[in-house]
Amino acid sequence: MYDTNVDEVEKLSRGHGLAVIRVTSAGDRLGRQGVTWQTVFLQAPDDGLGALPLLRHIIVNDSKSSTYKLALLRVLVRIADSATGLVEDVDDDTVSDARNTISQMPAHYITYPSKQEQVFVALSARAPRTSDFALDGPFLGSFGRLFVPRHLWQAMSRYAAWIEPALLSEWTELMQGYEGDARRTRDEHFALLRWLDPEHDTRLVRDFATNVRERNQNLYCLWRGCRLRDQFAIDPCLPFAAWPCNDLWSLFPSHPSVNKKKGDRLPSAESLVDARDRILEWWQTAYGPHDSMWERFVDEALTALPGSAVSSGSPQPEDVFDGLMLQRVTLKRDQQLAEWVCC
Repeated sequence: MYDTNVDEVEKLSRGHGLAVIRVTSAGDRLGRQGVTWQTVFLQAPDDGLGALPLLRHIIVNDSKSSTYKLALLRVLVRIADSATGLVEDVDDDTVSDARNTISQMPAHYITYPSKQEQVFVALSARAPRTSDFALDGPFLGSFGRLFVPRHLWQAMSRYAAWIEPALLSEWTELMQGYEGDARRTRDEHFALLRWLDPEHDTRLVRDFATNVRERNQNLYCLWRGCRLRDQFAIDPCLPFAAWPCNDLWSLFPSHPSVNKKKGDRLPSAESLVDARDRILEWWQTAYGPHDSMWERFVDEALTALPGSAVSSGSPQPEDVFDGLMLQRVTLKRDQQLAEWVCC
């Protein structure tokens, strides 16, 4: 027998596609001093649609001779979690190399259990040759499409926080098997596989807020509506700790005391609705006069926010706000974040 703790058990369970659903504590039934017991209940999550068992099969049980399958799944999970605007809902050169690798390797060999039917269908296209392009949805789409079953996509979007640790654990074991006796530790592999999320950076938006003042226009706290006469903070509308995002649409000027009270909490639906007109005016005032910045504002919104809300070719600020409201609902549902009410 060995000493252990709940944190260690939970870490191991995530690596094997399990979730800790309950922990109970009790004293020693033999009455021994200094002896306590914890019981940990583990469960293989299931969304009722068969998506999570299928993902667990691909991650844990499916045969793998390389990391292609895990890499494809990880990228899909990341897109499902943070770039839903790139996805279309349908009823049924370096980039070229990446496309060919995906279609010929992981997409081809990821199949349903006991079947040869592919889970992900990849269709390649001949992308136009050009030296002037923007790395956006239409440009990436010109290289082809990857079709993901709807129930799998919904599961990856909702359970990304559970799926990715299982992917990384399996990836680490696979890499250690390649290395033999000279293999790195699990922690070293996890460090190498760390996803480079953006660092919190508000400098650009702060410059635009300062520019609004320099144009002799008033700057307001987007939450309370009070005029910001002296110091001001740039506040990520959605908690950066839960959903790292430095997009123009996501950062607002606010009073320092309000920013401090809000912290890493999720704004309530009522708080966002109350601030709606001020948010729309801020977007127009800060970025509207600058064609390049407005184009960037639109591109970032189209990429990050739920596509059903900003699906038009040129979304209006009202569409972006609707997408923001939907993303707030998604974070509340999936991560059960504590809410903040502006008062």
